[in-house]
Amino acid sequence: MGVLLHQTPVSNVQRIVERLKFSRAEMHHIVALVENLPRFSEVRQMSTSILKRFFRLDRFEDHLKLARIRALAAGEEPVDYAYALRKRREWTNAEIWAQPLVTGNDLIAMGLPPGPKFKAILTRVEDEQLEGRLTTREEAMEFVRRNFGS
Repeated sequence: MGVLLHQTPVSNVQRIVERLKFSRAEMHHIVALVENLPRFSEVRQMSTSILKRFFRLDRFEDHLKLARIRALAAGEEPVDYAYALRKRREWTNAEIWAQPLVTGNDLIAMGLPPGPKFKAILTRVEDEQLEGRLTTREEAMEFVRRNFGS
């Protein structure tokens, strides 16, 4: 269905899969396939952290297949697909879905007041971790102290 609908506006894809009575999970997947296909044209410019998050998409192998099919059907070399496939193979699942070095409980223990800022702090720490600039809990804690206070 992703192949058939890949050039259809996402809002229309949603209506089509609902009318065809797909399961909720399949509807979400088909919409995600169509919605994320354009992102493949950006993979070579994505930062490491954004690319790793992109690879976290549910059933990412289907996204890869659709990107390859779309490129070949358009008579293009599937360079973005090839790049994404190569990068995906370079990293282990543990590198893509890295265990958090810092949690909200750690931030509370540091004396930071709970609130919306936590998400920004934790995302920033995760970015640094995915980029390979933070590798230990101690480095992450020091990064938080240095950048967000204690």
